[in-house]
Amino acid sequence: GIRPDYLSFLALLVAVIATLGGYAFARLRFRGRKMLAVVMVCVQIIPGIVLVIPLYDLVSRLGMYDQWLPIMLILATLNIPFATWVTMAFFQSMPVEIEEAALIDGTNQVQLFRHVLLPMVAPGVATAAILLGKAAQAAERGIDLVVDPDSRTDGAPVGADEIVTIIGNLLDNAFDAVASCEYRHVDLLVESDEESFNLEIEDSGPGLPEDARELIFERGWTTKADPEGHGLGLPLVREIVTRHGGTITCGSSELGGARFRVTLGGAP
Repeated sequence: GIRPDYLSFLALLVAVIATLGGYAFARLRFRGRKMLAVVMVCVQIIPGIVLVIPLYDLVSRLGMYDQWLPIMLILATLNIPFATWVTMAFFQSMPVEIEEAALIDGTNQVQLFRHVLLPMVAPGVATAAILLGKAAQAAERGIDLVVDPDSRTDGAPVGADEIVTIIGNLLDNAFDAVASCEYRHVDLLVESDEESFNLEIEDSGPGLPEDARELIFERGWTTKADPEGHGLGLPLVREIVTRHGGTITCGSSELGGARFRVTLGGAP
């Protein structure tokens, strides 16, 4: 499988390209912009299974069979259109007046993007990046990760690094829970804006008994046979959530496993 650090690099690469592309499609005017935007959407309609044989044949002809590089390139190519479309929506939702005011103050396009726009869309970009990385990781482990189509991120009341920590640790926990199951399925729903952040993650794992649903948030507590290096993620998530006055709960999922809910602020 692909090493975790390679997956992190993949998510970062896709996030950088998608952020620049999303800004270009949302704010710049160039020939063929609308047609390319439609093509990005149409690409998502093509079933992935249709590409398996052509991609395998291409990789074999290049003599790169059973290497991580072609897999990285393929995953990046398949994910960039979707990520670009998502970041384009972030930029389009931002008032143009903010950019006009910054330009009047003397900033150039590079300064405008780096110091004004990027901090405003950072939570959304971070969410897209962590989901892309975890989707690749889930595929490697044979896990069906489904992001609810109602998910949206229009800002967040917490920092981008904290969003990555919350979503990343909860997804890692869900992946570990279903790893030994025949049916490996994880559902995710995230709804976020400037005032609130709601996250729900469900898995098809064995679940947790009621008397353990509070213990899992204690540092060092784990259900794994080898406790070394485990029992740290969920306490860290709870620490972040508590610091911002939010709540995190663990219950039973309709999938048969556990369901984690994180709520920060009011309803989005």
